[in-house]
Amino acid sequence: MIDAAREVESTLYDMQRQIEGRELRLEGELRITTTDTFMVGMLAGPLARFRDKHPHILLDVLVTNRILDLSRRDADIAIRPSGIPDPVFTSYKLCDVNFSIYHNADLNSQDNAKKPSWIGVTDMLHTSPLGGWYDSKIDPEQIAIRCDSLVAVRSCAEAGMGLALLPTVLGDSSPLLCQAEGAGTELSIGLWLMTHPDMIRSARVNAIIEHMCDELGGD
Repeated sequence: MIDAAREVESTLYDMQRQIEGRELRLEGELRITTTDTFMVGMLAGPLARFRDKHPHILLDVLVTNRILDLSRRDADIAIRPSGIPDPVFTSYKLCDVNFSIYHNADLNSQDNAKKPSWIGVTDMLHTSPLGGWYDSKIDPEQIAIRCDSLVAVRSCAEAGMGLALLPTVLGDSSPLLCQAEGAGTELSIGLWLMTHPDMIRSARVNAIIEHMCDELGGD
């Protein structure tokens, strides 16, 4: 009975996506999921300009590090960092996100003796390439605090709690932080826009894809 119910549910989601994917009007609700990092660092301006062009489209932005299910229409569009996107979805690479090491501008990163303190990541962030970088580069004993949000990591770095690996869109925009000497680009991850193939013919979805690719230099 449970298997049958799941099959019915899956069929209903398929039908809903296919109906929505044939919507030709540039009006109605458009659900977008992204992380706080990119909402704060990159997307607010482009989304504001999208609304100027399409005032009848209501943007419903879900800011979370959790991976929402596009197949179940938890969202119409996901804008997320990824190494290789899930081939189930239609994906567009918007840009590369570069990371560097930051510390409080009033503190010298070399003043923390031989083993400086670090601000680490946890939860969903630890399963990302960022978590892999920490696991391969940083002694766990050097981690002073861990956060599940890069915006929170930036706040801890600004408070002088230690070194942090941050996207340059977050780190460079903080007047309280500076890049560690000789850090350079420690990590680079692609930022992708993803949608379900059933939604690709929707006028609203096509409009946001075209707009975000134009704004962020995507393909």
